[in-house]
Amino acid sequence: MHLINNKSFITNNGSDSLENIQSPADIIFLTSADTEITLLSKSLRKIKDRPSVRIQNILNLSDDNTVDTYIKKTLSKAKIV
Repeated sequence: MHLINNKSFITNNGSDSLENIQSPADIIFLTSADTEITLLSKSLRKIKDRPSVRIQNILNLSDDNTVDTYIKKTLSKAKIV
């Protein structure tokens, strides 16, 4: 599972915001709540033999290019979003 520091990637600088693109996973969890990210990441660590999961703060997807790239490279390959 990949965790992203919510505040480090919040940007409106175009190509710099592509840093937060994640590798594909079975389940993608999108949220803007730090508490949900923390709760889910701690809970998932306790589950053995779980599907691959990525957590993304939607505030990191700050411009059209980043959203398009994230959909193409990550969301399009997920089983559950």
